[in-house]
Amino acid sequence: FNTILNLIFKLNVRLADDVYTAYEEIKEQATSVRTTAQPEPILFPNAVDPVTFEPADQTTSLDEIGLLEWRSAFVVGFVGSLRERHQVSQLIAGAAQSDTNAHLLIVGDGPERAALEQQAKRLNIEKNVHFTGAINHDDVPTRISACDVCYGVVDPDRPSNPIKIYEYLSCERPVITSDTAELSFVSELNLGEAVETPTPQLVSEAIDRLADRSESERAEIGASGREYILEHHTWAQLADSIVETL
Repeated sequence: FNTILNLIFKLNVRLADDVYTAYEEIKEQATSVRTTAQPEPILFPNAVDPVTFEPADQTTSLDEIGLLEWRSAFVVGFVGSLRERHQVSQLIAGAAQSDTNAHLLIVGDGPERAALEQQAKRLNIEKNVHFTGAINHDDVPTRISACDVCYGVVDPDRPSNPIKIYEYLSCERPVITSDTAELSFVSELNLGEAVETPTPQLVSEAIDRLADRSESERAEIGASGREYILEHHTWAQLADSIVETL
């Protein structure tokens, strides 16, 4: 199956007039397939629809999803498929080590769910972890808005540029992510915490640092994050850049 996918990738890249990639490693792979006569692939980091992913009041969002009792906790969210590459196990372990009253809202489903639920029980934090299972895409912004901060890191063995980070920021939520080239703006603009490697210790420390900030400080970070998204990372801007290239 991987061989077939690799062949489709190469055919698409070779036959396309222009190629746009979301992160540097894919750009390098695409470049290796292109001929010297073809234009070099163009890097355009992931984007978001800011109309769909707009901020909402946290208390109202918690009430809407039936978790109003979490309002006094520090809620860390994750949205995505529950697969090893998303490093959710590091989030659960980090929350267990944290000095913060961290509650985890884990949105999505996947093959790692049973193991993650067992991990939460083993660490005796299962009451502080809520798995929503798979939900409609239109319901994701409310879940993000129910959180104080949101988590989305890159597997060191599988480089990527998680679109969830742009969705979190569009909803005005500070992020915990990886310190990669594509996500360097998070540290540069103080939009959250960027860890070198997603280990439980580093994730725990990132949670604690963000929890130590006041609600007003986190609100300012969130507003800056959305402003950055509106200026640099919308799908409309990607379309405009393609039109300009043509």
